[in-house]
Amino acid sequence: IKDLIRQITRSRVYRLSSAYDATSFAADPDNAMLWRHNSRRLESEEVRDAILAASGNLDLRPDAGSMIGRAGDGPIGGLRFQAATLEQIAGANNDFRSIYLPATRSVEPDVLAVFDPADSSATDGERDATNVPSQALFMLNSEFVARQSQDLADLTLRKHAGRSALASFSSRLEFVFQRVLNRLPTKSESDAARTLVRKLDSSSVAWTGVIRGLFGSAEFRFID
Repeated sequence: IKDLIRQITRSRVYRLSSAYDATSFAADPDNAMLWRHNSRRLESEEVRDAILAASGNLDLRPDAGSMIGRAGDGPIGGLRFQAATLEQIAGANNDFRSIYLPATRSVEPDVLAVFDPADSSATDGERDATNVPSQALFMLNSEFVARQSQDLADLTLRKHAGRSALASFSSRLEFVFQRVLNRLPTKSESDAARTLVRKLDSSSVAWTGVIRGLFGSAEFRFID
């Protein structure tokens, strides 16, 4: 199996980008012959882990046990999760990888729920991959995203110090783009970010806003 995976991942087709080509599209609009990569949205665990990795908070060590395992089955006739309520499971959050978050048949962590996690009550060979407004709203309103954006903004300001929000602007912007999108900003993106930062007096608030916008972008959620 490892040899097969190695052969696939080193192939030319696997490493194609999703770049558009008019001639190829005219001949094969459905990409049946795989002339480009089909853009794929990150799965729920990947979205959360990518945010934690960008902010510098991802803890790669495995969690010491499970919230549900520590709760136990409870006494006969009693509530199953006596030491872990459904609200605690839904709100579970830490800096571990998402694979270590608790999940039950009836509830899953809120930070995963909006991005089509696997159905834990059934056998499912393929997940859904939707692109719906609730996902964008999650990125805008989630306390988790807000906290990670703030942490990355603080990291940016520590690494590229300055007295004002616009101090070391280019260095700061390149740093956050590399952390979140793994590339440098374009001129139009730099101009838009500069306009936003200039409007806000607080460096922390300004750069948290820039970073949160990058986390909410389609480019962050999709692999091209």
